[in-house]
This record gives sequence, structure tokens and C-alpha cells, in this order.
Amino acid sequence: WEVRVSLDGNPDNANVGQLVFNGNGTLDEAASNYGNFSFTPGGGADALNFSLDFDGTTQFGQDFALDSLTQNGYTAGALVGVTFDEMGNIIGNYSNEKSQVLGTIALANFRNPEGQEVHVPWGSAHFLEHKLFEGREEKVFDRFGRLGANFNGGTSFARTSYYFVTSQHFHAATEVLLDFVQDPLITEERVEKEKGIIEQEVRMYEDDPNYRGYFLLLRALYHKHAIRISPGGPVDEVHRTTAADLQACYDAYYRPHNLCLSLAGDFNPEEILAALEPQLQGPRPGAAEAIFEQEPALPAHERLEEEFAVSRPHVWLGWRDPSGPGAGMAQLRHRILSSLVLDLVFEHSSPWYEELYQQGIVDDSFGAQFSCDEDWSYASVEMVTEHPDRFLDGVRETVARFAEAGPDPQAVERIRRAAWGGAVSSSQTPASLASAHLASLLQGTRPFAVLDVLDSIQLDEVAQRAREMFQPERSAAALLVPRSS
Repeated sequence: WEVRVSLDGNPDNANVGQLVFNGNGTLDEAASNYGNFSFTPGGGADALNFSLDFDGTTQFGQDFALDSLTQNGYTAGALVGVTFDEMGNIIGNYSNEKSQVLGTIALANFRNPEGQEVHVPWGSAHFLEHKLFEGREEKVFDRFGRLGANFNGGTSFARTSYYFVTSQHFHAATEVLLDFVQDPLITEERVEKEKGIIEQEVRMYEDDPNYRGYFLLLRALYHKHAIRISPGGPVDEVHRTTAADLQACYDAYYRPHNLCLSLAGDFNPEEILAALEPQLQGPRPGAAEAIFEQEPALPAHERLEEEFAVSRPHVWLGWRDPSGPGAGMAQLRHRILSSLVLDLVFEHSSPWYEELYQQGIVDDSFGAQFSCDEDWSYASVEMVTEHPDRFLDGVRETVARFAEAGPDPQAVERIRRAAWGGAVSSSQTPASLASAHLASLLQGTRPFAVLDVLDSIQLDEVAQRAREMFQPERSAAALLVPRSS
């Protein structure tokens, strides 16, 4: 007997099976060839690869009858509707009562100063930074290069900064800085030309295990918040970006009252401000407002894992606060308290860290950090280890004991003095001094307010922050594990 199959009237003539029966009517499996079959339905669907199982088939001299029929696939279904979930996924609904994610639309939303709601692709602020680098008539890097100035910029979750460092032509370089941020040229041709460059940059970061794992942790900690998406945005969002998107972002956020300028060096402040005043554009009142959905108080996932090109597992453990600390001095105090708590547990001279180290739970690859802004706040630790679960259990048990025991007063004073000295020593060069002042301006605090906050922190505040920070139900883990061979 020959075994042939066809789909929608199209036979697969390249694969023909054969069934051979013994004289007693049983199947001769050794002599039979069941065949392997493949069809490509079209319309974007994957190829269908399957084989037929004839075990138990018999051949007797009687009328044909179908004894049994089973199947483990879905019945055919036609697309009957499309819906969207809260994460921007496009859900296809089919007549066989099944649903499937067809794609994702990721949009950053804000209300512009005119009150209109604007939707742009993720990564638009980073893309806009690139376009400002291009300049109107000449690349900005070339203009700074002729002046002997080292120039660059960067976009974080909440802001974009541009800076230069130079030992000469200070006035001229400052004029270039103010000129290109106030007078860009954004065209579709320029935007299209830049997409390949930004894609390479995004893919370069995505190939970095530290970068990949960091954002895997943020996706575990947060359900909807924008920090789940890197400032560069996904590659498909880069290619969806248009000149109109970037112009909308520029018009909304690049306004004179949003600009903070920090200068440090050997110059006369009155003289340089008088020279720069004519360059500043007139006021454009109104402020843009980011639109975010309400974020649930607890993490989105207890644990996320992803196979990646690593030789040993990379592990991240994070604790998030239910909301952010707000702006100004409240945010500064929250950041300092949280950083002190992390140092009390995980700084290398801490007895808590020493205990973990002696047990072999942590090693020199271990690191800890704290990050926050107006509407987010989390602490995290990370390490490369062959024993991820032992690391996670050990760290969780240690912070629980620390939160219960409370901080040692002498340790708090030692960490406070170290932080005080670090804040002063980090402002010893003009570049670091200008950077520290700019951070204060953007956060709505006065320069060196960190020193006053450090002096005013009380022991009970540190203890309370530790209990808040290390609540186990607010923790999540992310793991990058070696790919299966």
C-alpha cells in the first residue's frame, strides 16, 4: 500500500510512504516506510512538518470501518478580530477560539505644552540626540574638534545631556554648545540615514550580558513603567521613527526653561554670561508632561530567565519600592539613605559582606547599586556564579537578618564619613564639578546639598529604610544562563 498526503488539493509527491503487511494481516514495520511530510501553507505561516503513525494497523478481508480517530492540534481558524492588551501587544482572535500575539506597538506618550497628547516610538529622545549631533550645516563634533574641545552627550531614562571639555577657546565652545541645541535641522532624509547607525548601537548594547541582564531585571521588577525599555529603544522602534516624531519631541522638551547650563573653569562668570545672553532664545511658556499608566506596587515577575551567550550564569536580584520618592530634596534624601543601607550590607569592609564572602556565596564579580527618579526606585545586586540559587538564597537571608537586627551605629558613622569624603573628592576637577552642579540643577536641589543631608541623617532613618527596602515580596530575580548545546 502507498501512503500519500495532500493539503488543499496539493499532493506532496516527493514523499510517498509504503505499508507492507504480513500474511496474518499484521503490519510488517521493518519493511514499511511511513514517510515524513512537509507543507508550507503560505500567508506567513511556518512550514508544517509531520509524520504518520500506523502502529497497530491491520489488513483483513472485511468491509472498511474507522475504529478510532484522535488528534492533538487545533481545528482550522479564521482571523475574526484584533484587540490590544495593556503592554501594546496586538492580539489576533480566531474562529477556533484561539488567540495569538501578532505583533507589538510600543509607544512613548506625553502631553505637549499645547495640551495635545503625542505618541512617539520608544527611543525617540536618544534618536533626537543623534540628530542634534549632525548639526544644521556641519557636524557638531567637527565644530568642537576645530576648537580643540572633547565633546559628547548621552540620554538616560529622564534627561539628555551634552558636554565639552577644553583647555582653550572656552567662550567659542560654549557658543557652539548653545547654538546646536537651539537650532537643529530634522528631515526625513536625515532620519532615514541615521537609522542604520542607531540600530548598530542598539544591537551592540543588546549583545552585552550586563546590559541585557539589567533590563531583564527591570522587566521582572516593573509591569508597565518606561524604564523597562532601554533609552535607545528596540530596533523595530528605531525603524518606525519619523522626522515628525523627533520634531514633536524637540518642540515639547527643548525649550529655554528646560535648559540647564553648568560651566566650571578659569573664567569670569559675569563676562561669559553677558556674552551668552544674546544667544538664548526667548521664552516659550508651557511644559510637556509624560503620560504613564499606574504601576502596580509589587514586581511583575518573581524570576525571569533567558539563555544568552555566556559561559557562566549571570544573576541579578532587585528590590523595588512601590512608588518613586518625588523630586528635589525628598529624592536626594531617599537616594542617600538607600545608598547608605546598601553600603552597610554590601561594602567590602562590612561584616555582612565578609560573611557572604567567607561562605563562598559572593566573590569579586559581585556588585550593588541603587537608582531612583521621581516615579521609580529600586536597589539591585549582581554576580557571575555557577550556583545562582545559592547566591539568591544567601543574599536574601542576609538582608533579612540585617533589616531585623538594624544598623550598627559605628558602621553608620564610618559609611557616612566615607560618603562625605567621596562627594568632596569627586568634585576636584572642573569637569566633575560642572557635572555635579548640573545634576543638582536637574534634580531641583542646590549644589553640595548632599553634604548637608549626610550630616542630618539619623540612625533610626537608616533602620527604617532598611526595613522598607528589603521586603521580600518586593524582590525579583533575573538570570542569564548559558545556551543549551
